[in-house]
Amino acid sequence: MYKFRIKCFMVLAAVVFLAIVARLVHLQGFSSEDYREQAGKMLTDVKMLSPVRGLITDRNGKVLADNLPWYELCLEYGLLSDDEAFYEKWFKRQRSRIVKEEKVSSERATTLLRQRIHATWARVYQIGLSNGMDRDAVDALIERTRRRVNAIRDAARISPVLEQYQAHPVVPGMATMVDTQGMIGASVVPRLKRHYPYGALACHVIGLTGQVNDVEMRRLNLPREQGDDLERLRRNYRGGDIIGKRGVEKMCEEALRGNRGYRKLDRRTGEPLEDGEPAIPGAAVKLTIDIDLQRELTDLLASTGSNGSIAVVSVQTGQVLAMVSWPTFDLNEYGRQYSKLVKDDLNFPLHNRAVTRLYPPGSTLKPLSGLAALQLGLVQGDTQYECRGYLINPSSFRCWIWPSAHIGHGMLDVVGALQHSCNVFFYHAGELVTAERLVDWYRQWGLGDVAGTGLPEESRAQLPSASWLNRHPGPGAARLMGIGQGPVVVTPMHVANYMGAIARRGEFVSPSLVVGGAAPQARRRIGVDARYISLIQEGMYKVVNDSDGTSYDVFHRSVLAAPEVEVCGKTGTATVPPQRWQGMSVRQGDMAWFAGYAPRENPQISFAVVVEYVVGGGSRNAGPLARELVKFCCKRGYVNQRPAPQDAAATDGEAP
Repeated sequence: MYKFRIKCFMVLAAVVFLAIVARLVHLQGFSSEDYREQAGKMLTDVKMLSPVRGLITDRNGKVLADNLPWYELCLEYGLLSDDEAFYEKWFKRQRSRIVKEEKVSSERATTLLRQRIHATWARVYQIGLSNGMDRDAVDALIERTRRRVNAIRDAARISPVLEQYQAHPVVPGMATMVDTQGMIGASVVPRLKRHYPYGALACHVIGLTGQVNDVEMRRLNLPREQGDDLERLRRNYRGGDIIGKRGVEKMCEEALRGNRGYRKLDRRTGEPLEDGEPAIPGAAVKLTIDIDLQRELTDLLASTGSNGSIAVVSVQTGQVLAMVSWPTFDLNEYGRQYSKLVKDDLNFPLHNRAVTRLYPPGSTLKPLSGLAALQLGLVQGDTQYECRGYLINPSSFRCWIWPSAHIGHGMLDVVGALQHSCNVFFYHAGELVTAERLVDWYRQWGLGDVAGTGLPEESRAQLPSASWLNRHPGPGAARLMGIGQGPVVVTPMHVANYMGAIARRGEFVSPSLVVGGAAPQARRRIGVDARYISLIQEGMYKVVNDSDGTSYDVFHRSVLAAPEVEVCGKTGTATVPPQRWQGMSVRQGDMAWFAGYAPRENPQISFAVVVEYVVGGGSRNAGPLARELVKFCCKRGYVNQRPAPQDAAATDGEAP
């Protein structure tokens, strides 16, 4: 019995011994790399290297957005953490370091550490206040950091994660280096701050940057299950990171941002290891606008004393040469002026009126409604309607000439109706086409969608829906749509662009704002007979160049010289309710338009000008701006009398 027990014990011992040997062989032979890698990670710190944000330039290479040095005050996460156990571990490490470095007792080190923590927080709030951040703003940034790190830890299902061993910004955007002496767990990290050399010029186009928020990080960051830790660190946004918020800065964020690099450090010594990758700087983005033309047109519009917008587009390429919205604001002062700007609900300086503000287009839409009636065979080139100053009676559907003169335009065909901007003719045209068919027709000319520049602020042009038309039966809606009033609203960029399509004799090309194309351009041929587009172009030519045209005096009888080229255009005066502000009527008048293209032969630019809440109509208020606009474009070489190419509509590359 005794011998049997001995044998059983020896067999059991042998099995245990063999199991231990097998496990050691497995660890050494098959899992050693994994464990060595895990041990290496525990002894390695990863320092992320921020990329340089890409430049934004105009079409001629002039820098519109660059970078200036700035600094971030950062604190180690142990000091920020709301996890008591993790904070306690951080506290013990700091105390041990003080004991070792300063040769003091553990009790004395605890006292010193608490004093330094208190001094650190006091200094953080002081530095924040001197850099435009009150205590609440600093606390809000810290809370966002905690939520983000906790979310990463929860998703990883491990603790701690790498982000808990890193320092995080608590006061970003400092113009100068600050002294961290006497602070604990604090460091100052050099960064680059966005700078805009032209200040307020083209501010709505260039756009804004700001600190990334939680919503943006949830939407843009790679989830835990996608990519490895290092890839997510390089790719994902972190609290305090800068991101495009408006305009081109937002539209081209992916190109402008670049990718972080990293450097690995030995956690024991702080010495750099060989592993690492440099940061990849953001790409430069070249815009199609000419900043000098933008300046001239901004000054021109500002001189009117009214709010408004100007858009200029190359007919050959669809490239936007200028996009002006007034009033403007200084991009470099946006942070300090934010409260004032965002609360200005009288002038709305943050709105890019060229692509955001929706206006009734007024008579600038008459070329399209007239063209619809011609193309559908409902009127011919020689069809005439009599204008008595009104359509049916003097109390409704009147022509613009009736209130002041109590007369009409007489018998007019489509060319004469455009020349005189006769409402009565286009009431007839709209009624014949019908509202439903006008909606379909306007969509073909780009009025059923955003203009297409790619700017995130773009508003969609609005046309009446089928349900709206069902609720408003009868010819009234169609008549109003024929003269650009009623249920049709568009942006200035829409108007400039369909003027370009008329100049191209029926080819639609969506506007482009970035050389190389951040947004793909749409191109399509609109089915329109060449005879009919010629009639519309002739009418627009006579608006400006016939002595009876609505804008002849502005272009040819002004004390200022006329442009050197022949302009085709259309005035517009859109009736709108008074602007109300704080319960009061503060602005009254019309939206004054002038839109067109130049020159008459081989068109090279199309444009739209709108001036808000003025008295006197489009010819008087917007016409002079259009006249000077064409002269500016001539001076800069965007308009000349060169012969037309074989296929001007298909010309590629940049406008001159």
